[in-house]
Amino acid sequence: IVTFFLGKKISVATTTKKTYECIYMYVCLYGSIYTHIYTYLRPYIHKPKE
Repeated sequence: IVTFFLGKKISVATTTKKTYECIYMYVCLYGSIYTHIYTYLRPYIHKPKE
């Protein structure tokens, strides 16, 4: 029973860690994509008024 409980606790911990890693990966991925798009479109967005 104790080993089962410990195993459950460990599996939950690893799942949480994996979830956080996935979130972190997605944040980094989308962040970099957004930065690239923003850098590419910035001249068009902030076009000086003629």
